Amino acid sequence: KGVMVEQRGMLNNQLSKVPYLSLSDRDVIAQTASQSFDISVW
Repeated sequence: KGVMVEQRGMLNNQLSKVPYLSLSDRDVIAQTASQSFDISVW
């Protein structure tokens, strides 16, 4: 089963992590979950 997630909601979630994790444009983030798996977004 699936749930519709609006792009702006997902973007807001990702952008809120930038100051929390002190990310900069020099940081690299490794993605270990498949993009089709919902936890990869959160």
